[in-house]
Amino acid sequence: MIEACRDEIGAAADQIQALATMARARGLDLIAYEAGQHLAGRGGTQNDATLTKLFVSTNRHPDMKRLYERHLAGWHAHGGGLMLMFSFVSRPGKWGSWGLLEWQDQPREQAPKYDAVLEYIERAEAREASRDTVALSQS
Repeated sequence: MIEACRDEIGAAADQIQALATMARARGLDLIAYEAGQHLAGRGGTQNDATLTKLFVSTNRHPDMKRLYERHLAGWHAHGGGLMLMFSFVSRPGKWGSWGLLEWQDQPREQAPKYDAVLEYIERAEAREASRDTVALSQS
């Protein structure tokens, strides 16, 4: 399942690049709403307990962090701006594993999606601080 997700991220990167090109041509920012994995059954498959277990375990797998890192890096590399993740805290189940966290106080090391997003934010903050330092030193 992780490998299939990795392939989907590659396809999404191509779409992001195309959308970023269109947005830049129109002077627009590229933003994302309800971003994140979308492993959920539909059309009756949400009632398949084996499929639900597979999707939940995939979301908990440590490699999900790498998938999020890859997707976020691609987003940034193609000029993506604001990205709203869906959602912050949500219990996994047959309708999906939407939350970055499964419960409010879930330890970061047990939440691969949350950990990846926080590391992305931390790197972005470091880049901004570095730019501010460079700007100040050039003043």
